[in-house]
Amino acid sequence: MGLLKNDSMNKLFTVVIFLLFISCNDFDESIQGIWVSSYLQRADENKRLPIPAKKVIEFINDSVYIKGVKNFPNSNYGGIYTVKGKKLIVDDTITFNVINRSKDSLVFEDYDGTKMVYKKLSDSLKNISKKKIPLKGKSFRVDYQKLTDTVTFLNSSVLVSKHYGNLKRNWELINYKGYDFLMIDDSFDLPLIVRNIQEKEGIINFTSLYVNSEPIKMIELDSVYENK
Repeated sequence: MGLLKNDSMNKLFTVVIFLLFISCNDFDESIQGIWVSSYLQRADENKRLPIPAKKVIEFINDSVYIKGVKNFPNSNYGGIYTVKGKKLIVDDTITFNVINRSKDSLVFEDYDGTKMVYKKLSDSLKNISKKKIPLKGKSFRVDYQKLTDTVTFLNSSVLVSKHYGNLKRNWELINYKGYDFLMIDDSFDLPLIVRNIQEKEGIINFTSLYVNSEPIKMIELDSVYENK
């Protein structure tokens, strides 16, 4: 009987320690994973707009990592976070209001009521081609829903597009844990996720997570701009 009693006490002690360990960790299982900025919605407007500061955010246990276009603040950041109610607190100094979180969406709310939605990335969105993405010094036709544009990558960091009157804008390719993103430094552009490259046809296929998963295609043009 004494052995059985000791065995039961040991099991109970193990369970108590396990529960204490869980309670001491403030990270939230529901936000674990990799997220990308999708869209914002202002309190006084119905329409959805791309988020200007495009970022990729990963939560691993109690750590958070942020990747984004170099020109934006906190474009390459790592820290510790906790979740307390609807507050996401980073490094005990920066607080975000998280008003909704589900298996595929994370919704932050700004001080003025603007909602910023991030979408969770699945493994199926990783770049399956594993090929180098050739953009520098090339021109492409972009097909997206009913929009057609011509984009020229002048060099490794600047592009122009006809749709924006050939205004120069910064761009960057970001590779993060098997995902490839084309990030353009502009309020009205979306983070583009590279799906695959059809090298012989000169086609790069992207996906956007603006509202739903939406395909975008860039087709290389014969006439190539060379930055001299």
